[in-house]
Amino acid sequence: MPKTTIIMGNKNASLEVTMVSNSFCNPCAKAHQFLEEWIEKGVDFKLNIVYTFSMADDDQQKLFFIHLMQLQKEGLNIEMALKDWYSSDYQKLAVWKDKHPVKNKAVDKLLLLEQVNWCKLNEIKGTPTFYINGNEIPNGYSLKELKYVLMNLDN
Repeated sequence: MPKTTIIMGNKNASLEVTMVSNSFCNPCAKAHQFLEEWIEKGVDFKLNIVYTFSMADDDQQKLFFIHLMQLQKEGLNIEMALKDWYSSDYQKLAVWKDKHPVKNKAVDKLLLLEQVNWCKLNEIKGTPTFYINGNEIPNGYSLKELKYVLMNLDN
């Protein structure tokens, strides 16, 4: 996993779900809402979120991720920030950043490049892409089916 992975849920859980996401992807928004709901219901799992983006200076996905990474680094409420992002107004980056300010805006480009390279090495072709305990879930699984997988693995 890249060092920049966003982590939610129980960081020590034996069940680990990794979601590769795109901050401007509607199916990703639904997946985030689904997984947040399961965290709130107390399903015991660690959620790793890896975002896709390019290294272009003006890439909005990258700018979103940099801010999210800083929120996590500063120990701020990342769950609320993601919930706000994936609400009906989730594509308004400036408004979201104002609502969830960070103190430090410095960026380590090598960490960003590590995340971009992780996605390339794992041949991420679309989002969302899911892994459970390091194993990629085949295309075609719905969130509803993933729910039953999580319920069975959690017991």
